[in-house]
Amino acid sequence: MKTSSPFYCLLICWATMSAAAAADLPILDTFPRCDYQLVQQFDITQQRSTDEASEPEDQQKLLADVLHLIRRNSADAGAEAIILQYVNGDKLMLKNSVRRKTGSFELRLNARADAITLCDEDPKLPLKATPFNERGNRNAVLSTQSINIPIAFTLTTNIDTGSPAQPLKPLVSLQQGFHGVLPGMTSDELKAIWGQPDAEFQLQQQGYHALAYGKQYWLLLYQDKIVSIDSRHSLLSADITRQLNDNQAFSHLAWQLDGQFEQRTPLTELKAQYQQLKPLADNLFSLQQGDRQLQMEFADYLDIRSGTQQTVLNQLRLQSVKLTPPKQLELAVALPLDQLQNDSTNPFSRQYWQTTLQAVPVLNSAVRSDGYALTIYNASLAAVFHLQQLKEIQLLPVYQGQGSDQLQQTLKNLSMPSSKAAFLQQFPDAFDALGKLIYYGDQIEVSALYSETGDSQLENITISFM
Repeated sequence: MKTSSPFYCLLICWATMSAAAAADLPILDTFPRCDYQLVQQFDITQQRSTDEASEPEDQQKLLADVLHLIRRNSADAGAEAIILQYVNGDKLMLKNSVRRKTGSFELRLNARADAITLCDEDPKLPLKATPFNERGNRNAVLSTQSINIPIAFTLTTNIDTGSPAQPLKPLVSLQQGFHGVLPGMTSDELKAIWGQPDAEFQLQQQGYHALAYGKQYWLLLYQDKIVSIDSRHSLLSADITRQLNDNQAFSHLAWQLDGQFEQRTPLTELKAQYQQLKPLADNLFSLQQGDRQLQMEFADYLDIRSGTQQTVLNQLRLQSVKLTPPKQLELAVALPLDQLQNDSTNPFSRQYWQTTLQAVPVLNSAVRSDGYALTIYNASLAAVFHLQQLKEIQLLPVYQGQGSDQLQQTLKNLSMPSSKAAFLQQFPDAFDALGKLIYYGDQIEVSALYSETGDSQLENITISFM
């Protein structure tokens, strides 16, 4: 059967116009200052498989896919603009043991949007920001640096953490440091080059504290002088680090050792270049000049194109030999585990946590990528605040390589479920989504990841208050 070319043209032209209409549909940064009409509401969830190396790029692709779908559906419904009401992403562990061994996991993004018509605005009315902008970022602008939380303490944060005075160069070397920052500099000298940090942590060791810049860099200071600069968050767990502000000055800055060797450079190339490369441990080598030591950490990597296994450069650390940091670093504890007890009230309620945290000082705080403030109280407890509200409680391992013992003890002290079976017993309406338990209640969401071995112990619990 032969179809006429005008019919093909009609299909192509319709598809082209539909795609163009969807692409042009604006996502508003402010609510219309008039009586606009709601055309339709959309609740869209998409997932994408990824791994640690590809996660940042795949997050952006997933967001672009969801926003495109919202635009297309809104255009099809006859809307003229979109208001993003909610955007939230999760990282999901996989049940499949083969995929877990390869380091693969699932990214999930949920977005809710109102498709609306436009109207004649009244310029005399005040502007009000929409919950999320067209990039999927929360519209939250603070005019002060101090957030007063009505549970008896003040948390100092700065959502606009500032930018470097000059564009940073990717160069890392013994002579010129990390993008111009060297061990021995003071925190003021550091901030004059890199701008304000995204997080500051007090450590148990006397005189030590740490600064974090985005998800990339971790700096240790002793008596306000830089001891070491690390190309990763060497203390905190991945579950904590992934929440931190994605500082644009560093997220797009790929370091180059001596201006020519990038991450994943084979060890054989570096041994050929640096005759003085000294082995410190398995896959750990160093270069030293005077008081400065540059440590290179290598990792085994499968080159897919050649099918060969290589040992490649993975991370860098520049440190002072005279100010060698302690091997066992821990954050200062604001709320000891033995003081975190259930007093017969509901540990899943906002009131319980407001009462529990009201007199606890803030020692370790960070700005999250959504502009919220993350506060760490001990090795298994963190809380999230926005403006004057407690938004989230996180019970999880805070440190890299930390086992579940402290978390399990915390859950026991609070009379909270510590296994998959206990969680489902307490929340019979919960459902299991790729190894993640989720329960939706009245103005609350409780989620938990569980282990696939033994009695399926819980690896974390997150309580989100609506």
